[in-house]
Amino acid sequence: MRTETDKVIIENVKCLRKKLKISQRQLAVIIDTSYSFVAMVENPNSHQKYSAHHLFLIAEDFDCDFSELFPPVNKK
Repeated sequence: MRTETDKVIIENVKCLRKKLKISQRQLAVIIDTSYSFVAMVENPNSHQKYSAHHLFLIAEDFDCDFSELFPPVNKK
């Protein structure tokens, strides 16, 4: 089951992927997985999600800070 945080992370990765003009197939190569896995992660009806290792590889390849993939932290 996906949490709200998972959903935000997936959407952030998808937006960055599109901004950088990286296809789902290219992302699959970057994170060493199948195209179908990436497609399932981006499908809102699926329960698949990226692992911490996937997110590290994505941040590294997208040349962004790891924290950019996560929702903002509400400091009290």
